[in-house]
Amino acid sequence: MTAASFQIDGATRALPQHTTAIIASITICTLSGLLAVCLGMDRFWDFRNYHLYAPYAFLHERLLFDVAPGQRQGYLDPVPNFLPYVLLFSSLNNFPRLVVFLLGAIHGLNAVLLARIASQVLNFASSRVRIALTMAALTIGFSGAQVIGILGTTMTDLIVSIFALWSLSEALVATCNSRGLFLPAVLSGGLIGVAIGLKLTAIFHGPGVGLIFIILAVQQRNARPVVWFVIAAIVGFVVSAGYHMSVMWHLFRNPFFPLFNDIFKSPFYDPVALVDDRFLPRNFLQYLAYPFYWAIDGGGLTVELSFRDPRGALTYLSVAVVLIATLLRIRQWKSDQPGLTPLLAVCVFVAVSYIGWVCIFGIYRYFICIEMLSGIVVVGTLARVLTNSAPKQLFASVAVAALALGATKFFPLERYTTAYGQKYIEVEVPSLPKNSVVVALGGEPVSYIVPFAEPSIRFVSIDNNMLKIDQNSGLTKILRSVLADQDAKKFLLKSPGAPPPQVEQDLKYLDLKLTGGNCLPIKTNFDERNLQLCPVAP
Repeated sequence: MTAASFQIDGATRALPQHTTAIIASITICTLSGLLAVCLGMDRFWDFRNYHLYAPYAFLHERLLFDVAPGQRQGYLDPVPNFLPYVLLFSSLNNFPRLVVFLLGAIHGLNAVLLARIASQVLNFASSRVRIALTMAALTIGFSGAQVIGILGTTMTDLIVSIFALWSLSEALVATCNSRGLFLPAVLSGGLIGVAIGLKLTAIFHGPGVGLIFIILAVQQRNARPVVWFVIAAIVGFVVSAGYHMSVMWHLFRNPFFPLFNDIFKSPFYDPVALVDDRFLPRNFLQYLAYPFYWAIDGGGLTVELSFRDPRGALTYLSVAVVLIATLLRIRQWKSDQPGLTPLLAVCVFVAVSYIGWVCIFGIYRYFICIEMLSGIVVVGTLARVLTNSAPKQLFASVAVAALALGATKFFPLERYTTAYGQKYIEVEVPSLPKNSVVVALGGEPVSYIVPFAEPSIRFVSIDNNMLKIDQNSGLTKILRSVLADQDAKKFLLKSPGAPPPQVEQDLKYLDLKLTGGNCLPIKTNFDERNLQLCPVAP
Protein backbone atom coordinates (compact mmCIF):
# COMPACT_ATOMS: atom_id res chain seq x y z
CA MET A 1 0.00 0.00 0.00
CA THR A 2 1.45 3.37 -1.00
CA ALA A 3 1.55 6.44 1.21
CA ALA A 4 -0.88 8.23 -1.12
CA SER A 5 -3.49 5.52 -0.98
CA PHE A 6 -2.96 5.35 2.76
CA GLN A 7 -4.00 8.99 3.05
CA ILE A 8 -6.97 8.60 0.71
CA ASP A 9 -8.44 5.47 2.25
CA GLY A 10 -10.47 6.69 5.21
CA ALA A 11 -10.57 3.30 6.91
CA THR A 12 -6.81 2.92 6.98
CA ARG A 13 -6.21 6.56 7.78
CA ALA A 14 -7.89 6.10 11.18
CA LEU A 15 -5.28 3.56 12.27
CA PRO A 16 -2.41 6.04 12.74
CA GLN A 17 -4.75 8.34 14.68
CA HIS A 18 -5.61 5.57 17.11
CA THR A 19 -1.97 4.54 17.29
CA THR A 20 -0.96 8.09 18.09
CA ALA A 21 -3.62 8.29 20.79
CA ILE A 22 -2.41 5.02 22.35
CA ILE A 23 1.22 6.14 22.30
CA ALA A 24 0.27 9.51 23.81
CA SER A 25 -1.78 7.80 26.53
CA ILE A 26 1.05 5.42 27.43
CA THR A 27 3.48 8.34 27.51
CA ILE A 28 1.22 10.38 29.79
CA CYS A 29 0.69 7.47 32.19
CA THR A 30 4.42 6.71 32.23
CA LEU A 31 5.30 10.32 33.04
CA SER A 32 2.63 10.35 35.73
CA GLY A 33 4.12 7.22 37.29
CA LEU A 34 7.65 8.63 37.20
CA LEU A 35 6.47 11.87 38.82
CA ALA A 36 4.79 9.83 41.57
CA VAL A 37 8.05 7.96 42.21
CA CYS A 38 9.83 11.29 42.66
CA LEU A 39 7.21 12.41 45.19
CA GLY A 40 7.57 9.34 47.41
CA MET A 41 5.52 6.76 49.28
CA ASP A 42 2.22 7.19 51.09
CA ARG A 43 2.27 7.91 54.82
CA PHE A 44 -1.15 9.51 55.17
CA TRP A 45 -3.55 9.23 58.09
CA ASP A 46 -6.12 7.48 55.89
CA PHE A 47 -3.65 4.79 54.83
CA ARG A 48 -2.69 4.03 58.41
CA ASN A 49 -6.30 4.12 59.50
CA TYR A 50 -8.29 2.11 56.96
CA HIS A 51 -6.86 1.74 53.45
CA LEU A 52 -5.40 -1.65 54.33
CA TYR A 53 -7.80 -2.61 57.10
CA ALA A 54 -11.11 -2.02 55.24
CA PRO A 55 -10.47 -4.51 52.40
CA TYR A 56 -8.81 -6.96 54.82
CA ALA A 57 -11.77 -6.88 57.21
CA PHE A 58 -14.28 -7.20 54.38
CA LEU A 59 -12.52 -10.11 52.70
CA HIS A 60 -11.83 -11.95 55.97
CA GLU A 61 -15.27 -11.39 57.56
CA ARG A 62 -14.02 -9.29 60.46
CA LEU A 63 -16.64 -6.53 60.36
CA LEU A 64 -18.32 -7.95 63.47
CA PHE A 65 -15.30 -9.89 64.72
CA ASP A 66 -13.39 -6.65 65.36
CA VAL A 67 -14.98 -3.49 66.71
CA ALA A 68 -14.08 -0.32 64.81
CA PRO A 69 -10.26 -0.49 64.73
CA GLY A 70 -10.50 1.50 61.47
CA GLN A 71 -13.00 3.86 63.12
CA ARG A 72 -15.98 4.94 60.99
CA GLN A 73 -13.93 4.72 57.78
CA GLY A 74 -13.24 1.03 58.37
CA TYR A 75 -16.83 0.21 57.38
CA LEU A 76 -16.80 2.12 54.08
CA ASP A 77 -16.92 0.37 50.70
CA PRO A 78 -13.47 -1.24 50.37
CA VAL A 79 -13.59 -1.68 46.59
CA PRO A 80 -11.57 1.50 45.80
CA ASN A 81 -8.85 0.23 48.16
CA PHE A 82 -8.57 -3.21 46.59
CA LEU A 83 -5.86 -2.04 44.16
CA PRO A 84 -3.30 -0.91 46.79
CA TYR A 85 -4.31 -3.84 49.01
CA VAL A 86 -3.54 -6.35 46.26
CA LEU A 87 -0.28 -4.62 45.38
CA LEU A 88 0.99 -4.46 48.95
CA PHE A 89 0.02 -8.01 49.86
CA SER A 90 1.86 -9.44 46.90
CA SER A 91 5.52 -9.78 46.05
CA LEU A 92 5.37 -6.25 44.63
CA ASN A 93 5.56 -4.99 48.21
CA ASN A 94 9.29 -5.77 47.92
CA PHE A 95 9.55 -3.16 45.16
CA PRO A 96 8.16 0.07 46.68
CA ARG A 97 9.16 2.26 43.76
CA LEU A 98 7.33 -0.05 41.38
CA VAL A 99 4.20 0.11 43.54
CA VAL A 100 4.27 3.91 43.53
CA PHE A 101 4.94 3.93 39.78
CA LEU A 102 1.98 1.64 39.07
CA LEU A 103 -0.37 3.70 41.24
CA GLY A 104 0.86 6.92 39.64
CA ALA A 105 0.54 5.48 36.14
CA ILE A 106 -3.06 4.43 36.81
CA HIS A 107 -3.77 7.89 38.23
CA GLY A 108 -2.35 9.21 34.96
CA LEU A 109 -5.50 7.97 33.22
CA ASN A 110 -7.05 11.17 34.59
CA ALA A 111 -4.60 13.16 32.46
CA VAL A 112 -5.45 11.01 29.43
CA LEU A 113 -9.13 11.80 29.92
CA LEU A 114 -8.33 15.47 30.45
CA ALA A 115 -6.53 15.45 27.10
CA ARG A 116 -9.60 13.92 25.47
CA ILE A 117 -11.91 16.49 27.08
CA ALA A 118 -9.57 19.32 26.07
CA SER A 119 -9.58 18.07 22.48
CA GLN A 120 -13.39 18.05 22.54
CA VAL A 121 -13.60 21.55 24.04
CA LEU A 122 -10.95 23.01 21.70
CA ASN A 123 -12.33 21.37 18.55
CA PHE A 124 -12.65 24.78 16.86
CA ALA A 125 -8.87 25.29 16.79
CA SER A 126 -6.48 23.95 14.16
CA SER A 127 -4.68 20.69 14.91
CA ARG A 128 -1.33 22.19 15.95
CA VAL A 129 -2.90 24.96 18.01
CA ARG A 130 -5.25 22.47 19.67
CA ILE A 131 -2.31 20.28 20.71
CA ALA A 132 -0.44 23.26 22.18
CA LEU A 133 -3.51 24.52 24.03
CA THR A 134 -4.21 21.00 25.32
CA MET A 135 -0.69 20.79 26.74
CA ALA A 136 -1.19 24.12 28.50
CA ALA A 137 -4.53 22.94 29.90
CA LEU A 138 -2.94 19.70 31.15
CA THR A 139 -0.08 21.62 32.74
CA ILE A 140 -2.55 23.73 34.70
CA GLY A 141 -5.01 21.00 35.63
CA PHE A 142 -2.62 18.18 36.50
CA SER A 143 -0.24 20.22 38.61
CA GLY A 144 -2.66 21.43 41.29
CA ALA A 145 -1.95 21.19 44.99
CA GLN A 146 -4.28 18.24 45.47
CA VAL A 147 -3.21 16.24 42.41
CA ILE A 148 0.47 16.54 43.29
CA GLY A 149 -0.40 15.84 46.92
CA ILE A 150 -1.95 12.41 46.34
CA LEU A 151 -0.52 11.27 42.99
CA GLY A 152 0.76 7.71 43.31
CA THR A 153 -0.63 7.21 46.82
CA THR A 154 -3.35 4.92 48.14
CA MET A 155 -5.84 7.80 48.32
CA THR A 156 -8.81 6.75 46.20
CA ASP A 157 -9.90 10.15 44.91
CA LEU A 158 -7.78 9.85 41.76
CA ILE A 159 -9.38 6.45 41.09
CA VAL A 160 -12.95 7.69 41.48
CA SER A 161 -12.18 10.77 39.38
CA ILE A 162 -11.28 8.54 36.41
CA PHE A 163 -14.90 7.42 36.15
CA ALA A 164 -16.27 10.93 36.75
CA LEU A 165 -14.08 12.49 34.05
CA TRP A 166 -14.83 9.62 31.66
CA SER A 167 -18.54 10.19 32.27
CA LEU A 168 -18.13 13.88 31.46
CA SER A 169 -16.19 13.06 28.29
CA GLU A 170 -19.01 10.79 27.08
CA ALA A 171 -21.50 13.55 27.82
CA LEU A 172 -19.45 15.88 25.62
CA VAL A 173 -19.77 13.33 22.81
CA ALA A 174 -23.53 13.81 23.12
CA THR A 175 -23.20 17.58 22.64
CA CYS A 176 -21.56 16.98 19.26
CA ASN A 177 -23.84 14.11 18.18
CA SER A 178 -27.44 15.23 18.26
CA ARG A 179 -28.80 12.11 16.55
CA GLY A 180 -27.17 9.26 18.44
CA LEU A 181 -27.60 10.03 22.15
CA PHE A 182 -28.38 6.52 23.36
CA LEU A 183 -24.80 5.25 23.70
CA PRO A 184 -23.35 8.49 25.20
CA ALA A 185 -26.21 8.67 27.71
CA VAL A 186 -25.82 5.04 28.77
CA LEU A 187 -22.02 5.22 29.02
CA SER A 188 -22.04 8.55 30.83
CA GLY A 189 -24.75 7.46 33.27
CA GLY A 190 -23.15 4.09 33.97
CA LEU A 191 -19.73 5.64 34.59
CA ILE A 192 -20.98 8.33 36.97
CA GLY A 193 -22.99 5.67 38.78
CA VAL A 194 -19.84 3.60 39.23
CA ALA A 195 -17.98 6.66 40.54
CA ILE A 196 -20.68 7.39 43.14
CA GLY A 197 -20.85 3.73 44.12
CA LEU A 198 -17.10 3.58 44.65
CA LYS A 199 -17.15 6.66 46.84
CA LEU A 200 -20.29 8.48 47.92
CA THR A 201 -18.40 11.78 48.01
CA ALA A 202 -18.65 11.79 44.18
CA ILE A 203 -22.41 12.30 44.53
CA PHE A 204 -22.23 16.00 43.68
CA HIS A 205 -20.85 15.21 40.20
CA GLY A 206 -24.00 13.29 39.23
CA PRO A 207 -26.29 16.32 38.86
CA GLY A 208 -23.58 18.11 36.88
CA VAL A 209 -23.46 15.41 34.19
CA GLY A 210 -27.21 14.86 34.39
CA LEU A 211 -27.95 18.52 33.70
CA ILE A 212 -26.03 18.28 30.41
CA PHE A 213 -28.46 15.60 29.21
CA ILE A 214 -31.43 17.54 30.56
CA ILE A 215 -30.38 20.56 28.47
CA LEU A 216 -29.93 18.35 25.41
CA ALA A 217 -33.35 16.81 26.04
CA VAL A 218 -34.97 20.25 26.21
CA GLN A 219 -33.23 21.37 23.04
CA GLN A 220 -34.32 18.27 21.15
CA ARG A 221 -37.70 17.91 22.87
CA ASN A 222 -36.77 14.33 23.67
CA ALA A 223 -36.64 13.11 27.26
CA ARG A 224 -35.36 9.63 26.46
CA PRO A 225 -31.63 10.49 26.88
CA VAL A 226 -32.34 11.60 30.45
CA VAL A 227 -34.21 8.36 31.17
CA TRP A 228 -31.35 6.30 29.71
CA PHE A 229 -28.84 8.30 31.74
CA VAL A 230 -30.70 7.80 35.02
CA ILE A 231 -31.26 4.07 34.49
CA ALA A 232 -27.61 3.56 33.54
CA ALA A 233 -26.47 5.56 36.59
CA ILE A 234 -28.55 3.35 38.88
CA VAL A 235 -27.13 0.21 37.24
CA GLY A 236 -23.57 1.55 37.57
CA PHE A 237 -24.12 2.37 41.22
CA VAL A 238 -25.49 -1.09 41.94
CA VAL A 239 -22.60 -2.75 40.09
CA SER A 240 -19.93 -0.91 42.08
CA ALA A 241 -21.62 -0.69 45.49
CA GLY A 242 -24.45 -3.22 45.49
CA TYR A 243 -22.60 -6.19 46.98
CA HIS A 244 -21.04 -4.18 49.78
CA MET A 245 -24.41 -2.60 50.57
CA SER A 246 -26.08 -6.02 50.72
CA VAL A 247 -23.40 -7.27 53.14
CA MET A 248 -23.78 -4.20 55.35
CA TRP A 249 -27.56 -4.63 55.34
CA HIS A 250 -27.21 -8.28 56.30
CA LEU A 251 -24.80 -7.50 59.13
CA PHE A 252 -26.00 -4.13 60.39
CA ARG A 253 -29.44 -3.46 58.84
CA ASN A 254 -27.99 -0.32 57.26
CA PRO A 255 -26.57 -0.54 53.69
CA PHE A 256 -24.44 2.55 54.31
CA PHE A 257 -23.42 1.71 57.88
CA PRO A 258 -22.52 3.72 59.90
CA LEU A 259 -23.62 6.61 57.66
CA PHE A 260 -27.25 7.77 57.53
CA ASN A 261 -28.13 5.86 60.67
CA ASP A 262 -30.58 8.60 61.56
CA ILE A 263 -32.59 7.13 58.67
CA PHE A 264 -31.89 3.39 58.88
CA LYS A 265 -31.58 3.22 62.69
CA SER A 266 -29.30 0.22 62.86
CA PRO A 267 -29.28 -1.22 66.40
CA PHE A 268 -25.49 -1.39 66.19
CA TYR A 269 -25.06 2.38 66.31
CA ASP A 270 -26.73 5.52 67.61
CA PRO A 271 -29.50 6.90 65.36
CA VAL A 272 -27.44 9.89 64.26
CA ALA A 273 -26.05 11.25 60.99
CA LEU A 274 -22.26 11.15 60.85
CA VAL A 275 -21.17 14.34 59.09
CA ASP A 276 -17.90 16.21 58.78
CA ASP A 277 -18.73 19.90 58.61
CA ARG A 278 -15.33 21.21 59.73
CA PHE A 279 -14.49 22.65 56.31
CA LEU A 280 -17.80 24.06 55.17
CA PRO A 281 -17.82 27.83 54.56
CA ARG A 282 -18.32 29.84 57.75
CA ASN A 283 -20.40 32.66 56.30
CA PHE A 284 -22.28 33.77 53.19
CA LEU A 285 -19.25 35.50 51.67
CA GLN A 286 -17.23 32.29 51.87
CA TYR A 287 -20.08 30.35 50.26
CA LEU A 288 -20.11 32.91 47.47
CA ALA A 289 -16.36 33.13 46.86
CA TYR A 290 -14.66 30.21 48.63
CA PRO A 291 -12.02 29.57 45.89
CA PHE A 292 -10.65 33.10 46.25
CA TYR A 293 -9.84 32.44 49.91
CA TRP A 294 -7.54 29.50 49.23
CA ALA A 295 -6.01 31.37 46.29
CA ILE A 296 -4.36 33.36 49.12
CA ASP A 297 -4.16 30.76 51.89
CA GLY A 298 -6.38 27.70 52.25
CA GLY A 299 -4.85 26.39 55.46
CA GLY A 300 -7.58 25.53 57.96
CA LEU A 301 -10.38 26.40 55.53
CA THR A 302 -10.82 23.31 53.38
CA VAL A 303 -8.07 21.11 54.81
CA GLU A 304 -5.95 20.94 57.95
CA LEU A 305 -2.69 21.64 56.13
CA SER A 306 -1.45 24.93 54.77
CA PHE A 307 -1.61 25.39 51.00
CA ARG A 308 -2.34 27.93 48.29
CA ASP A 309 -3.83 27.26 44.86
CA PRO A 310 -5.26 29.83 42.42
CA ARG A 311 -6.89 27.25 40.11
CA GLY A 312 -10.25 27.37 41.85
CA ALA A 313 -10.43 31.17 41.54
CA LEU A 314 -9.33 31.10 37.89
CA THR A 315 -11.96 28.46 37.14
CA TYR A 316 -14.61 30.45 39.01
CA LEU A 317 -13.93 33.56 36.89
CA SER A 318 -13.78 31.58 33.64
CA VAL A 319 -17.07 29.77 34.29
CA ALA A 320 -18.70 33.10 35.16
CA VAL A 321 -17.51 34.58 31.84
CA VAL A 322 -18.83 31.63 29.82
CA LEU A 323 -22.21 31.50 31.58
CA ILE A 324 -22.76 35.25 31.34
CA ALA A 325 -21.81 35.23 27.65
CA THR A 326 -24.21 32.34 27.10
CA LEU A 327 -27.07 34.17 28.79
CA LEU A 328 -26.44 37.18 26.57
CA ARG A 329 -26.62 34.97 23.45
CA ILE A 330 -29.47 32.75 24.57
CA ARG A 331 -32.04 34.55 22.41
CA GLN A 332 -30.08 33.57 19.32
CA TRP A 333 -30.46 29.82 19.94
CA LYS A 334 -32.47 27.94 17.35
CA SER A 335 -33.99 24.50 17.59
CA ASP A 336 -31.79 23.21 14.76
CA GLN A 337 -28.58 24.74 16.19
CA PRO A 338 -27.59 23.23 19.54
CA GLY A 339 -26.51 25.91 21.95
CA LEU A 340 -24.71 23.52 24.29
CA THR A 341 -21.10 23.59 23.15
CA PRO A 342 -18.50 21.31 24.79
CA LEU A 343 -16.99 24.28 26.64
CA LEU A 344 -20.40 25.33 27.96
CA ALA A 345 -21.14 21.72 28.97
CA VAL A 346 -17.91 21.52 30.97
CA CYS A 347 -18.73 24.83 32.64
CA VAL A 348 -22.22 23.54 33.52
CA PHE A 349 -20.64 20.41 35.04
CA VAL A 350 -18.12 22.46 37.02
CA ALA A 351 -20.67 25.00 38.25
CA VAL A 352 -23.20 22.40 39.43
CA SER A 353 -20.47 20.23 40.96
CA TYR A 354 -19.02 23.21 42.80
CA ILE A 355 -22.39 24.18 44.25
CA GLY A 356 -22.92 20.63 45.50
CA TRP A 357 -19.38 20.43 46.88
CA VAL A 358 -19.45 23.75 48.72
CA CYS A 359 -22.87 23.02 50.26
CA ILE A 360 -22.26 19.40 51.29
CA PHE A 361 -18.54 18.90 51.95
CA GLY A 362 -16.13 21.80 51.57
CA ILE A 363 -13.27 19.28 51.85
CA TYR A 364 -10.62 20.20 49.29
CA ARG A 365 -9.72 16.60 48.41
CA TYR A 366 -13.22 16.05 47.00
CA PHE A 367 -12.69 19.13 44.81
CA ILE A 368 -10.08 17.28 42.77
CA CYS A 369 -12.14 16.81 39.57
CA ILE A 370 -12.81 20.54 39.38
CA GLU A 371 -9.13 21.22 40.08
CA MET A 372 -8.11 18.98 37.19
CA LEU A 373 -10.67 20.58 34.85
CA SER A 374 -9.42 24.07 35.74
CA GLY A 375 -6.91 24.13 32.88
CA ILE A 376 -9.52 23.13 30.30
CA VAL A 377 -12.02 25.72 31.51
CA VAL A 378 -9.46 28.54 31.69
CA VAL A 379 -7.70 27.76 28.40
CA GLY A 380 -11.01 27.09 26.65
CA THR A 381 -12.37 30.45 27.81
CA LEU A 382 -9.22 32.28 26.72
CA ALA A 383 -9.32 30.57 23.34
CA ARG A 384 -12.94 31.61 22.84
CA VAL A 385 -12.30 35.20 23.89
CA LEU A 386 -9.24 35.40 21.61
CA THR A 387 -10.82 33.41 18.77
CA ASN A 388 -9.16 35.22 15.89
CA SER A 389 -5.56 35.08 17.12
CA ALA A 390 -3.77 31.78 17.69
CA PRO A 391 -0.56 33.47 18.94
CA LYS A 392 -2.55 35.39 21.56
CA GLN A 393 -4.35 32.19 22.60
CA LEU A 394 -1.04 30.40 23.09
CA PHE A 395 0.64 33.30 24.87
CA ALA A 396 -2.28 33.82 27.25
CA SER A 397 -2.56 30.09 28.01
CA VAL A 398 1.17 29.72 28.71
CA ALA A 399 1.11 32.84 30.87
CA VAL A 400 -1.79 31.50 32.97
CA ALA A 401 -0.05 28.12 33.29
CA ALA A 402 3.09 29.86 34.56
CA LEU A 403 1.00 31.95 36.97
CA ALA A 404 -0.81 28.90 38.32
CA LEU A 405 2.41 26.97 38.88
CA GLY A 406 4.25 29.92 40.39
CA ALA A 407 1.45 30.83 42.79
CA THR A 408 0.80 27.29 44.04
CA LYS A 409 1.98 26.37 47.52
CA PHE A 410 1.83 22.59 47.79
CA PHE A 411 0.77 20.65 50.86
CA PRO A 412 3.60 19.92 53.34
CA LEU A 413 2.92 16.18 53.25
CA GLU A 414 4.91 13.44 54.93
CA ARG A 415 5.55 11.63 51.67
CA TYR A 416 7.86 14.35 50.39
CA THR A 417 10.55 13.39 52.93
CA THR A 418 9.93 9.65 53.07
CA ALA A 419 12.89 7.59 51.87
CA TYR A 420 12.29 4.34 50.04
CA GLY A 421 13.20 1.19 51.95
CA GLN A 422 13.39 -2.50 51.18
CA LYS A 423 9.61 -2.82 51.30
CA TYR A 424 6.68 -0.47 50.89
CA ILE A 425 5.24 -1.58 54.20
CA GLU A 426 6.76 -3.91 56.77
CA VAL A 427 5.06 -4.72 60.08
CA GLU A 428 6.08 -7.21 62.74
CA VAL A 429 3.41 -7.72 65.39
CA PRO A 430 4.68 -9.53 68.51
CA SER A 431 3.48 -13.08 69.02
CA LEU A 432 0.47 -13.02 71.34
CA PRO A 433 -1.62 -15.88 72.73
CA LYS A 434 -4.36 -17.00 70.37
CA ASN A 435 -7.79 -15.38 70.85
CA SER A 436 -6.21 -12.39 72.58
CA VAL A 437 -7.92 -9.00 72.53
CA VAL A 438 -6.11 -5.79 71.59
CA VAL A 439 -7.69 -2.52 72.72
CA ALA A 440 -6.96 0.76 70.91
CA LEU A 441 -8.00 3.98 72.61
CA GLY A 442 -8.31 7.39 71.01
CA GLY A 443 -8.41 8.39 67.36
CA GLU A 444 -4.89 7.38 66.36
CA PRO A 445 -4.68 5.59 62.97
CA VAL A 446 -3.38 2.14 63.92
CA SER A 447 -5.54 -0.45 62.15
CA TYR A 448 -2.95 -1.02 59.44
CA ILE A 449 -1.23 -3.48 61.80
CA VAL A 450 -4.29 -5.77 61.96
CA PRO A 451 -3.60 -7.71 58.72
CA PHE A 452 -0.12 -8.57 60.04
CA ALA A 453 -1.30 -9.99 63.37
CA GLU A 454 -2.43 -13.49 64.31
CA PRO A 455 -5.90 -13.86 62.70
CA SER A 456 -7.52 -15.09 65.93
CA ILE A 457 -6.69 -11.81 67.72
CA ARG A 458 -9.64 -9.42 68.00
CA PHE A 459 -9.01 -5.70 67.70
CA VAL A 460 -11.42 -3.29 69.36
CA SER A 461 -11.26 0.49 69.46
CA ILE A 462 -13.20 3.19 71.28
CA ASP A 463 -13.05 6.90 72.02
CA ASN A 464 -12.46 7.60 68.34
CA ASN A 465 -14.33 9.35 65.52
CA MET A 466 -17.07 6.70 65.65
CA LEU A 467 -17.44 5.19 69.10
CA LYS A 468 -17.34 7.22 72.29
CA ILE A 469 -16.62 5.81 75.69
CA ASP A 470 -20.09 6.58 77.08
CA GLN A 471 -22.12 5.26 74.14
CA ASN A 472 -24.58 2.43 74.57
CA SER A 473 -24.97 1.04 71.07
CA GLY A 474 -24.82 -2.46 69.67
CA LEU A 475 -21.13 -2.12 68.84
CA THR A 476 -20.18 -0.92 72.31
CA LYS A 477 -22.12 -3.84 73.79
CA ILE A 478 -20.11 -6.21 71.61
CA LEU A 479 -16.93 -4.48 72.70
CA ARG A 480 -17.81 -4.87 76.38
CA SER A 481 -18.70 -8.53 75.90
CA VAL A 482 -15.34 -9.11 74.22
CA LEU A 483 -13.54 -7.41 77.11
CA ALA A 484 -15.57 -9.43 79.63
CA ASP A 485 -14.17 -12.71 78.28
CA GLN A 486 -12.10 -13.98 81.21
CA ASP A 487 -10.21 -16.50 79.08
CA ALA A 488 -8.85 -13.97 76.57
CA LYS A 489 -5.56 -12.21 77.25
CA LYS A 490 -5.90 -8.48 76.78
CA PHE A 491 -3.43 -5.88 75.57
CA LEU A 492 -3.50 -2.13 75.14
CA LEU A 493 -2.25 -0.85 71.80
CA LYS A 494 -0.25 2.02 73.18
CA SER A 495 0.45 4.95 70.93
CA PRO A 496 2.45 8.07 71.90
CA GLY A 497 -0.22 10.15 70.20
CA ALA A 498 -2.80 9.38 72.90
CA PRO A 499 -2.45 11.48 76.11
CA PRO A 500 -1.71 9.20 79.12
CA PRO A 501 -4.35 10.76 81.44
CA GLN A 502 -7.08 10.13 78.88
CA VAL A 503 -5.87 6.57 78.33
CA GLU A 504 -5.97 5.83 82.07
CA GLN A 505 -9.44 7.33 82.33
CA ASP A 506 -10.74 5.30 79.38
CA LEU A 507 -9.23 2.09 80.76
CA LYS A 508 -10.87 2.72 84.10
CA TYR A 509 -14.22 3.26 82.39
CA LEU A 510 -13.76 -0.10 80.66
CA ASP A 511 -12.87 -1.75 84.00
CA LEU A 512 -9.31 -2.33 82.86
CA LYS A 513 -5.88 -1.33 84.12
CA LEU A 514 -2.28 -1.72 83.06
CA THR A 515 -0.67 -4.69 84.83
CA GLY A 516 2.81 -3.22 84.81
CA GLY A 517 4.08 -6.06 82.64
CA ASN A 518 6.58 -5.56 79.86
CA CYS A 519 5.26 -3.82 76.79
CA LEU A 520 6.00 -5.50 73.47
CA PRO A 521 7.15 -3.22 70.63
CA ILE A 522 5.56 -3.38 67.19
CA LYS A 523 8.27 -3.07 64.56
CA THR A 524 7.29 -1.23 61.42
CA ASN A 525 8.85 0.92 58.74
CA PHE A 526 5.53 2.64 58.46
CA ASP A 527 5.26 4.48 61.74
CA GLU A 528 8.01 6.05 63.83
CA ARG A 529 5.88 6.53 66.94
CA ASN A 530 6.96 3.33 68.72
CA LEU A 531 3.66 1.46 68.93
CA GLN A 532 3.55 -1.03 71.81
CA LEU A 533 1.31 -3.78 73.11
CA CYS A 534 1.00 -3.52 76.89
CA PRO A 535 -0.82 -6.16 78.98
CA VAL A 536 -3.99 -5.06 80.77
CA ALA A 537 -6.33 -6.85 83.14
CA PRO A 538 -9.63 -6.24 84.96
